Amino acid sequence: LQVLGKATTLEELVFHRCNQIPAAAWQRLHGADWRNLKIASFVECFGDDSKGVDGAADLLQVLGKAMTLEELDFDRCNQIPAAAWQRLHGADWRNLKIASFVECFGDDSKGVDG
Repeated sequence: LQVLGKATTLEELVFHRCNQIPAAAWQRLHGADWRNLKIASFVECFGDDSKGVDGAADLLQVLGKAMTLEELDFDRCNQIPAAAWQRLHGADWRNLKIASFVECFGDDSKGVDG
């Protein structure tokens, strides 16, 4: 993931059902510059069986700076803590057209207060 953090021309990033990526790997994205990112999808990466939940904050912080983002998908990522979601405070997603958070904020969610 550290290599992806240096990919400033990246436009699309898709990680589906990658719940075995450890938190330390996600944390290596800290400081990434995805200024050209348009599509980001992390379906089931941070759900009940995820090993990387503690790294979600770093990912969300980077995504919050992706001003060209058009599509964002965090379906079934119900274990992302509220503090991690708060890293999106101040995000400027004026180009965002599609955002999906299916089953993220239900009864078993850790991030409902985020």
